[in-house]
Amino acid sequence: MNKLFILFFTISIIALSNLQGQQNTTKSNNSGTKVDSFTVESSIKQESDSIDNQNKIRFIYNDGEQYIIKIQVPKDLDIKIEIYNMLAKPVKTVYEGKSSSDPDRIYDFNASTLPNGIYFAILQGNGFRHPYKFTIRR
Repeated sequence: MNKLFILFFTISIIALSNLQGQQNTTKSNNSGTKVDSFTVESSIKQESDSIDNQNKIRFIYNDGEQYIIKIQVPKDLDIKIEIYNMLAKPVKTVYEGKSSSDPDRIYDFNASTLPNGIYFAILQGNGFRHPYKFTIRR
């Protein structure tokens, strides 16, 4: 009985999603093909969301109590690197100022005062903000 209910429920969801998909399609007068406007809109949004991929945190690794952050910023910019806890509260500022001209920009911070847990390092500058999730454990 339970398997029959799950099967019926799954089939009804698929049928409803097909009906909603048909409502989003329009028929072209010339070619007879259907164009899904939702798919076209989502592909346009995805392209515009990934425009600024140049400024980012490449990786974070630890060397004992020292954590090393390697960032990628193509030119000298005013940047700020902060560490946030899971409650979205800043717990440490790693760096604030002009980024160095070295292509391998590396910044380190001491995590001995921070408890074990999940944190976010956020690189931000004029017009961009890039988060990076990492874990502190001893």
